Amino acid sequence: MQHEFSHVVIRQAYDLSQHRCQCTDPSCSHHSDDEGRCRQILRWPAQGEPVRDGWYVIHRDPTGPGTIGNCQVLCSQCYAHAMATRRATKPLVQRGRPALVTAS
Repeated sequence: MQHEFSHVVIRQAYDLSQHRCQCTDPSCSHHSDDEGRCRQILRWPAQGEPVRDGWYVIHRDPTGPGTIGNCQVLCSQCYAHAMATRRATKPLVQRGRPALVTAS
């Protein structure tokens, strides 16, 4: 079960990120430094906005707790990539047809 982040955790994560995107996914094309990190500068008021300096928080471990250690700050472009990747790798639920009940 995924736990939501508190406002305190979100603010701490934003401050710890030094107001920059923390994406290090090598499959994401939005990296801009030599270390493979995006480094997009983010603005606090743009949280949850799909704009250039907008940003979101995600769980590093999608099933983990809503703690600072499991919180990652991503710019809107890296967030979109991360969500698309998670949807693509999420296992499909196999739903079978219900068994036929026969009268005996």
